[in-house]
This record gives sequence, C-alpha cells and structure tokens, in this order.
Amino acid sequence: MVEGLGHCGDRHTPRSLAQALDNGHKFKGEAIDGWRAYNITADPLGPGRVERFGNHRIFEHRSRRHCASCHGWSGVSSLTGYATLTGSRAVNDGSGVNLAMIVLAGERRPNVAGAVTMPAFGAAYSDTEIAAVANYVSARFGAAPARVSPSSIAQLRRVSSK
Repeated sequence: MVEGLGHCGDRHTPRSLAQALDNGHKFKGEAIDGWRAYNITADPLGPGRVERFGNHRIFEHRSRRHCASCHGWSGVSSLTGYATLTGSRAVNDGSGVNLAMIVLAGERRPNVAGAVTMPAFGAAYSDTEIAAVANYVSARFGAAPARVSPSSIAQLRRVSSK
C-alpha cells in the first residue's frame, strides 16, 4: 500500500543529478532536506555504503552526484567517449598520479565539436577523499588499483598550484 502511494520509493530511493529516481538502488536510502531516509532493503550497507581500498573510503552518494552522471556506473559514458573511464591511460596507470590530477584540477580537451571539460574537484574534496576516488576508480575501471595516499595528494596540490 505504501509503495502504491509512492512514499517508500519517493523517499527511500536515491536520485540522479536530474532528480530522477535511481531505481538501481531502490529503497537504499537518501538524505533529503537534512533528514536521512534510511535503507529499507535487506542490504545492511545501503546508501552511502563504504567501499574500502587500503585505508581510504569513498561514499557512493558522492559518486552518484559527481561521477556517475557523466562517467556512467560501468565507466562507459553515454555522453561522450572522452568521459569513458575504461581503457583510459590515466585510469590504467598504476601510479594514479594523472588520475588524481584530473580529479584535483579538472581537464579540458579540445575537439572538433568544441571542448569537453571535466570540472576540478580539488576545492570540494579533501586530500583523503581525492586519494580514495583515485584508488576506487583505478581499482574499479583500471587494470590494477592505484595506491594513492592523502600525503601524495597534498604534494600534488602544492606542485599544481605553482
């Protein structure tokens, strides 16, 4: 009955960047206007589930908002091939340096249709979060996981700001 009225799905299902229901994560919970709509599935990890790579954490809700809308959940972008992660040199480089720099500083790629731009997330993410993103992306979509540390991100910040 409650699902029929739309309450459960509407409140407990995460939303995409365009505010559509993310039915791939139906009932996994979401934050709405400062309130937490809890995970009501049998999955105990639910939304904002923590994936561990070394000592770093990445939260799915940030991926939903900042990554998957352009890069897709599979790493294959439906928007442009430039945003596809699978097969990318930066993603497949075990050092993770270029991948971390792209997350930190963004990237602009000129092409025949104009330019494709990835925004910089350096101001929005901490060193720990950027290291976690680089490690997660390389492990999920690359040939081997990178082992980027927060201290190496701090060093990249210093170098790139000069």
